[in-house]
Amino acid sequence: RADVASITTINQRLTYLTMLATVVFLGYALTPGLGSLVANTDTYVLGVHFNKFTSPGMILIIFNVLTIAGMLTLYDASIQTHDGPLESPQDAAVKKTLSNITTMPERIVNIGAVVFIFLNFNARGILSVFETVNIPLFLQVTGSDPESVSAVVDASNFQFYLGLLGLLSYFSIEYFRHSISDVNWVQLGFVMLLLGNVMLVVTPASLSFPQLAVAEFFVWSVGCPITTAVVVAAFSKLLGGRPQGTLMGLLGSAASVSRIILPLLPAAIPTLSPVFWIDILLCTFSILLLWWYSRLVHKTKLQMLEDAEIAFQLLSPGNDPRSPLGSDKVDFPDN
Repeated sequence: RADVASITTINQRLTYLTMLATVVFLGYALTPGLGSLVANTDTYVLGVHFNKFTSPGMILIIFNVLTIAGMLTLYDASIQTHDGPLESPQDAAVKKTLSNITTMPERIVNIGAVVFIFLNFNARGILSVFETVNIPLFLQVTGSDPESVSAVVDASNFQFYLGLLGLLSYFSIEYFRHSISDVNWVQLGFVMLLLGNVMLVVTPASLSFPQLAVAEFFVWSVGCPITTAVVVAAFSKLLGGRPQGTLMGLLGSAASVSRIILPLLPAAIPTLSPVFWIDILLCTFSILLLWWYSRLVHKTKLQMLEDAEIAFQLLSPGNDPRSPLGSDKVDFPDN
């Protein structure tokens, strides 16, 4: 993420960080469907036993080998910002970011860094919770036997199809990036997460499959893709031309911590309803916190504009009554 941010301009970052987030989404949302392809595998290759438990590991090994080969052969560390495509006039004119490049006061940027690290913690944590409970919820609602291979395949396919729908969210971000601000995108994402969790917590005992499907759509296909992509892009824009590495590392570390802590909740709590209530509280607090910070930025910009106008007036040369161009109306009394 820090590398992508360092080789893109402020207005390009939403596009390219969304592309990066889309690839990540392909990893955590679509690869569960690959497990269904090897669910009935039971064979030996060069003395290695490949079955439904070991075959997914081989798939991951192949992906990692391809990644290492690509890094060694295709990655070019010399690429800089000027090597990228030129900004279109439309992009250059758009300033729908929380900050105006690096003109924001350091204090406001530091507050924003804390806010977005917290937002990323919540977004990634809620995502990891649903990674944990998606399959058990599906099996519970459908009344399937967890020991059945076909039931696990159906659950994997269910998550795979939700992941495919999630790709539409990323395309929407790119399509509407000029008409919807980053703040509104993030708030929309958390609202979708909030709606999905509310649907799951209202009637947990009599949860129907259509209700589960709609709730999962709000969370897994809309809320998670939008929040995980736009929070990172907006955070990078907030930093502007400042060094990205350290703070991007903190942003990622917060996400890693949340992916460790929050998935423990379903195991520590006997029922899932309290888990969904915790998600609801996190979403609500995130929406209010982002609203407060956006108002703070707006007030700061107004104050900076007012200070600039006062400074301009103080530095402007005085009126010379001897010059017609510099004369006020009072110099020419009406007869």
